[in-house]
Amino acid sequence: MFRLSHFTLLLATLLLLSGLSLVKAQPGTADQRISEVYGSYTSKLTEAQVLELKARLLRCSVKQMPMQQGEQYPLLSSQPLVTKFVANLKPDNFTEPAGINPLKYNLKFQSREDVIYRIDGTDYVLFVAGKAP
Repeated sequence: MFRLSHFTLLLATLLLLSGLSLVKAQPGTADQRISEVYGSYTSKLTEAQVLELKARLLRCSVKQMPMQQGEQYPLLSSQPLVTKFVANLKPDNFTEPAGINPLKYNLKFQSREDVIYRIDGTDYVLFVAGKAP
């Protein structure tokens, strides 16, 4: 009886581990926002590149912050679009700040300091946390 339970546990563990590696290795699991910017090239990104892009997204957040007189934050619309992989990439609809895709814009992702961009015509900013050393 113990042997059967031990064997079943071993088999279940092996299946679980093989299932995890299959999920991890599946192509095309990149975030929709990555695919939007990289188009068909998304499938050629290495796992490390996808992880870096996901890390960039995790460092970004949209926050409500009323505009103040004399504010010096650059407008998000003034940042060039990244059109190297999708030539007809369109800017986001700024009336829906929560739907902003930061990867579309040539932002200062390599900066170690926090960077803030005003989302045009709104009381929202795109906050990009500085990259850790």
